[in-house]
Amino acid sequence: MSKAKVISYRKERVSLTLSPDCVHYIKDLQKLQNSPSLSALVETMIENERRARRLLDLDASVTAYYNSLSPAERRADAEWGHIGADGLAAFNSELEEKPREMAHATIR
Repeated sequence: MSKAKVISYRKERVSLTLSPDCVHYIKDLQKLQNSPSLSALVETMIENERRARRLLDLDASVTAYYNSLSPAERRADAEWGHIGADGLAAFNSELEEKPREMAHATIR
């Protein structure tokens, strides 16, 4: 029997020095968001910022990819996009018809 590796997520205490305006703001925000503590609020703010930066990085990567395509590759990609959009529209249309079919079957 192998032992599972235990990952520790111990938190680390950090001391900050903030202006009185910042302290007032963060305490008001804590109340507004019903955050259990200032630490929890700051952690949430950091995670939100991290998530926003990852989205910006992803957006930049996608933009760089599409900017690197040749005109022929762009045309092919657009064609595949139309095929996918048509397929999705047909699928959604079928989904919309199912409840109607079931309603008619129930009434009969």
